[in-house]
Amino acid sequence: MSEESGWSRRGILSPRGLGAAAGGFFGAVIPEPALPVDRSFGRWCIARRAMACEFSVFLPDQMPNPALPGEAALDVIDETEELLTVFSASSAVSYVNQHAADGPVRIDTRLYDLLERSAALSQQTHGAFDVAGGIKRDITGMPLT
Repeated sequence: MSEESGWSRRGILSPRGLGAAAGGFFGAVIPEPALPVDRSFGRWCIARRAMACEFSVFLPDQMPNPALPGEAALDVIDETEELLTVFSASSAVSYVNQHAADGPVRIDTRLYDLLERSAALSQQTHGAFDVAGGIKRDITGMPLT
């Protein structure tokens, strides 16, 4: 997206950028459940705000004690926010930002895996995806206008 649409080089670390990145991340790492496609049954909805977004988990009516898996899924989102937020000096990303200029730093395995995946996506898209600067070019490498 262009600067005019709200994205900037630092936009990926904004709540909006982190929310978008988290959605893609969770879609890639959490397997899709093998639930029936029948949409006629009722559902439980467990929701929570995180990363300046509302996250909702929908579970089928017949699921016993739906609060447990719903809350567990939302806890993963909270843990990810705590890992990646730039608004807390104690987050893993803040630690890297504070110390990486001084030399090598040990980082959380989850953060390493996310950065490794981000590097692979950057290679696959020929630089169109850049975790440090947001999405700034189309797949051909042409700047987005």
